[in-house]
Amino acid sequence: MADLLLAQITDTHAVDPGAEPDSIVDNNARLTATVASLLAENPAPALIIHTGDATDDSRPGEFDELERRLEPIRPRLRMLPGNHDERTELRNRFPDQAWADAEHGSWTDEIAGVRILGLDSTEPGRHGGQLDDERLTWLDTELRRNDLPTVLCVHHPPFRSGLAWMDDGRIRPEGALDEIVAAAPHLERIWCGHLHRPITTTVGGVTTQTCPTTSQPVALDLRPGQTISMVAEPAAYNLHLRTDAGWVTHTRFVGLEVEPIVPDWAR
Repeated sequence: MADLLLAQITDTHAVDPGAEPDSIVDNNARLTATVASLLAENPAPALIIHTGDATDDSRPGEFDELERRLEPIRPRLRMLPGNHDERTELRNRFPDQAWADAEHGSWTDEIAGVRILGLDSTEPGRHGGQLDDERLTWLDTELRRNDLPTVLCVHHPPFRSGLAWMDDGRIRPEGALDEIVAAAPHLERIWCGHLHRPITTTVGGVTTQTCPTTSQPVALDLRPGQTISMVAEPAAYNLHLRTDAGWVTHTRFVGLEVEPIVPDWAR
């Protein structure tokens, strides 16, 4: 199998330019810079997966701004709803995806012999993740459909991160995915958003990662009981490379790109 490169962006939180910002950074400008960075990647990612919270509050003007800024990468883009996104509006704005024949915003895709599943973990009116029987059955069915190597993408992380004020937003019911994931022999990775930080763990024996945000990052503060805390770190995204040996993930920090230098001893 030839190498396959996929990109993951998340939590762009596009805002209406006329609205009063509540971010410590310029979400829209950072999204534009992220798109430019993705376009400059060589080799180019075959797909770019957005793991949710595309908009800040699902307002029409926010979706307009989101679409305008994502337009250059739209043919390679796959969108997943987050808790800040109204899932029906997201499906209407991106109608060409292979959305599930259901009310939720889940989808399937396949590229270069790898299957990608997008699982909608949102519940209208809730900040945290919620999986009902319908979506768990959908996921179990899709994971059993064939024997292709598979990646699962979901907005809310199915694990406790140690970031106290964010952990209330993880998927409920607790452990909902563990049994299904553990019984899926061809599931190789789980990629999440929501936490606005790069984090790695395992769920049901499967390596599980959250992607850093393009908007305002959450501060790395593991003190018990810590409340809302943001930090003005650079926008970033993940590059997932699949080789014959498996998956390798790299993080690209937007705006920190510099020309590589070949030292004299390596010439």
